[in-house]
Amino acid sequence: MRTTLREDSDEGTDGVTDESTRPAGDNKGGSANLRALERALDVLETFNDSKAPLRLTDIAKRTNLHLATAQRILAVLERRGYVSRADRDYRMGLAPLLAAHTYLTTSELTLIATPVLQELMLASGLTASLFVRIDHARVAVQRIEGPTPLRYQLPIGQRLPLHKGIGKLLLADLDDGEVKELVSASLAATPPAEREDIALPALLAQLPELRAQGYIVAANERVAGTAAVAAPVINSADGRYMAIASVTGLSKDIDDARAEALVVEVRRAADAISTRLS
Repeated sequence: MRTTLREDSDEGTDGVTDESTRPAGDNKGGSANLRALERALDVLETFNDSKAPLRLTDIAKRTNLHLATAQRILAVLERRGYVSRADRDYRMGLAPLLAAHTYLTTSELTLIATPVLQELMLASGLTASLFVRIDHARVAVQRIEGPTPLRYQLPIGQRLPLHKGIGKLLLADLDDGEVKELVSASLAATPPAEREDIALPALLAQLPELRAQGYIVAANERVAGTAAVAAPVINSADGRYMAIASVTGLSKDIDDARAEALVVEVRRAADAISTRLS
């Protein structure tokens, strides 16, 4: 017997309903189930940009859901391990970690990129990474640590802004309207105390040049004392950017001459990933 989330008035106390009782050809039930699924995903996504536990009222406010509806959805997600609860505090559960592991071990992109990034790390002596764009952020989906420790930790899956550092290369593949929307969404998801002014005209003016040259060198932009070089992994079918490959190190170790040599290595790695994916 399959059960799904609903928000209709005939929901049970845990927010699920038995589909086996629906009349054949009842499309209203299917539409309600899709709406409930979207709301459940909205609830899960509220945790993506939160660095602290959330209360029920916080979740309901951020998702524009009635308190009772949010509570029913959370009850199902908690039972399935997607969220955990301590007293009145909700956190992301372990189930998404298992899903992430499945992605990393089955994704064609990460499987193909991993040996290339290992070679890139050995050739450069720097930390090699692969980033993809997810909504308004860039996310590391693979990372091979270099021998020299960096000044910060960057776990797989952590969201980083697109408008800073090498993230701008992912924006270079988009039109101005898309860039404005993503920057606006990024600011909206940033806590007020951490927001910053973004010179959008200057950012938009920089993107065509990045697209034309096919790489980016960034120093001391997102984290002081670090520098990075990145190049796009291009989908041969449509020419769009699937990801960016990069190397990162201490800015004092990457002068102009070193950066020029690194551009060659990083572009070679990005091209190798693109070719093997085609």
